Amino acid sequence: MYSMVISDLFYLTQPALGLGSPNPGFVSQMLESQRQGRSAMPLRLGLAKTAFVRMIRYYRLEKKPAPGWDIPQQHPSFMPERNDLLHLLHDHRTVPHHEAQWMATIVVTACSGSDHLWSDLGLRHRDDLSRLLLHNFRTLAQRNTGDMKWKKFLYRQLWEQEGFSLCAAPSCHVCPDCPPCFGLEHPVAQ
Repeated sequence: MYSMVISDLFYLTQPALGLGSPNPGFVSQMLESQRQGRSAMPLRLGLAKTAFVRMIRYYRLEKKPAPGWDIPQQHPSFMPERNDLLHLLHDHRTVPHHEAQWMATIVVTACSGSDHLWSDLGLRHRDDLSRLLLHNFRTLAQRNTGDMKWKKFLYRQLWEQEGFSLCAAPSCHVCPDCPPCFGLEHPVAQ
């Protein structure tokens, strides 16, 4: 209990450290989309209650979360690759540890959605997701030199870490499945 009070005081007494960062804008956009039912995100964006509250305070977000945000929620535990994705993102963090944890958890939670990652997150455009990843996980995002769809790219990175290849083709440019990996991204009609 005492350590939680000290920890909360840290976040409350810090200057608005998120200022100048695009993260508050991204999180605000995600919360608004989630509230309007335009994303695949759970009420706390996949974060534990204390982490969610700390993030809201840290970024000085003024919008109130959707009703029920404080009700216990399940993480997408049906994602056996969840921890691997979290480690992949965290290994490439370019922001402070706590911000990287929040953003990695949010991105990985959205990976369980069925649409493009930017749409599942509730972002307006793929460019927003590209900026989010470049800001928070720069070295990983910079590997996506062919502009592969982000969800496919993240999973491809996991496979390559394990020494596997997703494709039988020698390169993406000769692969018959190239358009699904690199084509235009429009949100799936719901």
